[in-house]
Amino acid sequence: MLPVHWGGFDLALHGWTEPIERTVVAANVAGVRLATPQPGELLEPATMGLQRRWWPALPWRTVADAPAFSTGTAHLMR
Repeated sequence: MLPVHWGGFDLALHGWTEPIERTVVAANVAGVRLATPQPGELLEPATMGLQRRWWPALPWRTVADAPAFSTGTAHLMR
């Protein structure tokens, strides 16, 4: 998996590293190979799955602690 645009724009109320932190945890739980290149960094497909933490360590909460869902699906959460 190659997550994109997770740190490119400040459009949310959470910390900018939270999306990638959640993605790393979910990928590890699911056994999914994950690439985490820096923005603009070239990626060789043979290196997929080699996570390299380049972003700063900032506080964040797991999905279990802070569930994330679309506001358009709030009616389904009842």
